[in-house]
Amino acid sequence: MAVVTGVESAFGRAIAGALARAGADLYLVAEEPRALDAVAPEIAALGRPAIAVPANVARADDCHRLAEVVSAAAGRVDVLALVLTGSETPHAVVTSLLPLMRAASPPGAVVIVAGSTEAADTALRSFPVIAGARVNAIVSPANGPVERTAAVAVHLAGDRSGAAARQIVDLRAAH
Repeated sequence: MAVVTGVESAFGRAIAGALARAGADLYLVAEEPRALDAVAPEIAALGRPAIAVPANVARADDCHRLAEVVSAAAGRVDVLALVLTGSETPHAVVTSLLPLMRAASPPGAVVIVAGSTEAADTALRSFPVIAGARVNAIVSPANGPVERTAAVAVHLAGDRSGAAARQIVDLRAAH
């Protein structure tokens, strides 16, 4: 079960598609319901279930509602792809989804997509250490390599070797 935030952005949309092609069932999260209306059918066309949840991950009440929806249906989060689309900090979504990530076996993976090294580092530091969990960040410019970012996100989410843990992958030079 994967939760992808920021699906209104090209990065979020591409990561959702890549995770679906890799076999994940998805919760799609965006502040604007129109974005969800556009992306959910794309995921369904790939043969994967996608539940659309309108939420602003910078707002604690939205994050608690998201956690309730995911908990009721799935009870766990295997992958959290946190696509930062602005200056939001991930504290609210981390606090809300952490129990569901701990419920996954092995503990869920987190992939953060940010536009700067500073934002990625701040986001990484927001996540407490969860035994066995992988928390990584990708730095990609706003007009950066969308498909490459999605491919790296899926790789980091699925890497069970332990090699990819608490690292920042900077794709700005690849652009």
